Amino acid sequence: MKKLVIILLIITFFIMGLKLGDNNFNQNQLFEEEKNQFEEEIKKPDNEYDAIELTPKPNMVNKVAKKFDQTIDKFFATIKNFIKKL
Repeated sequence: MKKLVIILLIITFFIMGLKLGDNNFNQNQLFEEEKNQFEEEIKKPDNEYDAIELTPKPNMVNKVAKKFDQTIDKFFATIKNFIKKL
């Protein structure tokens, strides 16, 4: 009986976690809003649409991520060169 209660509790927490982590509705809703806004912009006469540049602003996180990416690239390039020498 004790094992059954524990299994039911685990399943209940698992299902609750899935429901709490489900944010597809919010992402879909945000996508639809952006899409509708874009469609309204391109419907202007003479197609006067100014594209918005969506690049991340440089900050500490971006700089660290780029350095980390460069380090990984150098590491794999070094391994590749080492293997070629063998």
